[in-house]
Amino acid sequence: MINLIVMLDAKKKFEGDVMSVEVQTEDGIAKLLPDHQPYLAKVLSYAKYEISAGEQTKLEFSHGFVYIKGNTCFLICSID
Repeated sequence: MINLIVMLDAKKKFEGDVMSVEVQTEDGIAKLLPDHQPYLAKVLSYAKYEISAGEQTKLEFSHGFVYIKGNTCFLICSID
């Protein structure tokens, strides 16, 4: 599991364990799984996170960043 912390417009939107995180980056779609190598990217428009098998949450925003190291992932984003 990944400990995901989502900050939206400087407020904590979500914190909890998820199975995976999918983000739209400048280079395409990135899917982050447990034990992913350290990763930092600019995210463009959305993120999806899977809380349990078949249960996904989609978050839409205008821009942000994603950072994962070990099994902790930070998604920091903003809506303009």
